[in-house]
Amino acid sequence: MLWRSTYHTQRGEIPAGVGINLVDSNGAPVPLSGASAVVLSPTPEDFRERELWLRLFRAELMVPFRIGFFATNPTKAQWSKFLEAHPPSVHQDCVCCTTGSLLDLASGERRTIALVLCGAEPQLMMIGPPNEEAWDEFLQAAIAAQTAHPQP
Repeated sequence: MLWRSTYHTQRGEIPAGVGINLVDSNGAPVPLSGASAVVLSPTPEDFRERELWLRLFRAELMVPFRIGFFATNPTKAQWSKFLEAHPPSVHQDCVCCTTGSLLDLASGERRTIALVLCGAEPQLMMIGPPNEEAWDEFLQAAIAAQTAHPQP
């Protein structure tokens, strides 16, 4: 199959010293420990790419995962739109990423960022919708992170 370049998942360069800050719908910090994954998009409405990652997470990922959006100061309206796009069964896994430096990376047709985390430290970042090669690399990174940093 031929892929348009805009549909290729891009392996992102993780900015040095960046820790991931996640908050829940009440604004409380989400504790991060051990290996985990998160898929984020710039706005609550960016459902399509986020849903592709989420389906893969549900099917194959063996580490805890969360889904979310970016906002330096999330509003109730943003949270409402985001939660409406997802079934109530995943609301406890919904987060907002307040790490502003990542938002600049999600632009154009590549609007979603998927991260493998060890605690709050990103180990691997993929930008855009997942393709087969990107998913394989992501899954292997998650397995390696889980082996090196098991959940407490």
